[in-house]
Amino acid sequence: MDFVKNNRFLIKTKEGYKLFSGISKRSHKNYISISTEVGEIQSSDKHLFMTENGFQEVSKLTKKMKLKTRNSDAKILDLKRIEREKDLYDIIEVRTNDNHFLLNNGLVTHNCQFLTFEKTLIETDVLDFYQTKEPEMEVNGFKIFHTELHHPDSLLILTIDPSAGGEDNSVIQLWEIAPKQVIEIASLTDKDLDASLIFEKVLWLQDFMKQQWNYNPDDALLIFERNGIGEGLAQILTQTERAIENLEIPLFYDKKGQPGIHTTPTAKSKIALQFKNLVEYNKLKINDPEFIDELYGFVRQTNGTYSAKSGYHDDRVTCAFLVVYYVYNVFADYAQGDFSVDTMMLVKPEEKIANTNNEEVDPAVVYRERMKKLEEEKKQQEEEERLKADKLKKEEEEKRKERERWAEQAMTPLSKVEEEDDDDDEIDYDEYDILPGLM
Repeated sequence: MDFVKNNRFLIKTKEGYKLFSGISKRSHKNYISISTEVGEIQSSDKHLFMTENGFQEVSKLTKKMKLKTRNSDAKILDLKRIEREKDLYDIIEVRTNDNHFLLNNGLVTHNCQFLTFEKTLIETDVLDFYQTKEPEMEVNGFKIFHTELHHPDSLLILTIDPSAGGEDNSVIQLWEIAPKQVIEIASLTDKDLDASLIFEKVLWLQDFMKQQWNYNPDDALLIFERNGIGEGLAQILTQTERAIENLEIPLFYDKKGQPGIHTTPTAKSKIALQFKNLVEYNKLKINDPEFIDELYGFVRQTNGTYSAKSGYHDDRVTCAFLVVYYVYNVFADYAQGDFSVDTMMLVKPEEKIANTNNEEVDPAVVYRERMKKLEEEKKQQEEEERLKADKLKKEEEEKRKERERWAEQAMTPLSKVEEEDDDDDEIDYDEYDILPGLM
């Protein structure tokens, strides 16, 4: 992207002539030609124009919709995607309250989402050409992007980022950890979902997994953000009778034994960079186009952290951070190997060297084997502790009985035989002529 800085020219806006930071030029593999009543415009599909229903991306415009102009509305007459490389120009950071300006034909336009001085977490070159996927099914609020799993032994990770309502959304995402790629296979975003409704959605998704993929819930894992309202969700998932009886998907517990993940700003910064690596190396596949929209506004702040800039949401992003945390910091550790972004394989370094037949190892299988071994070791340890406890209990019981026997003997009168023995020891003074002791 080429950029020319501006410090002396003004541009016309609804608020009068205003300063702007500069002009950028970017080459696009294709673009959209918009024919309107006031002329023709050539734009990228991510650019924003003011319509009768507010700002809309060009990709969401349709014929007969009306674009706002300085004085009136202009009907869209035609929309054509031109599959040809072209340089497109945009004005950067217009110094108005709403950050938009007027074209020569009077149309009201906005800075492109990807054209900004702000540093996005994911490189804009990646976002501009990222290929998302239309859902194959929409049911119960969920977008199901894949009705078939990519691998029969995949792990399914259910991530939840609950919100307190208002403008923030609660997000539920379902990820498949397949060989060499983590794939978003389902998602739900709703600002009206509280903790109890999220629980209902989880139970529904659990049944859907069984019916759609004949999937064993034990081969999945539920991870949720414990910050804020997540504490309430934790109570529902771990302590309510209905959850204990019906929730079959295991919960993720942190190293302190608490359900879910409590993320600190420092941890989120680390996870953000891990997320960046996975996305830019195409090892984490995002299918929801609205997720990509969020990433255009997920930028670096002055304190070095990443979050949504004003006017954007980051609920989908932070929900995905949970699966990234798990893959890098838990999944790889359980597989007892190095996690490679390039290969998405989980093997020990020495195994990499010794493996000369190019046989690929499914990380999910390795994970299950490790977990099975750990579970067996845990059961063996519990059995040894149980036997040890039983032995101690038996020894204590024998000691108790022995103490009772001694106490009983102490309370029992002397027997007749013992009395006779005592009489034999007494002195018969009639046998003496002179009392002993006086002799």
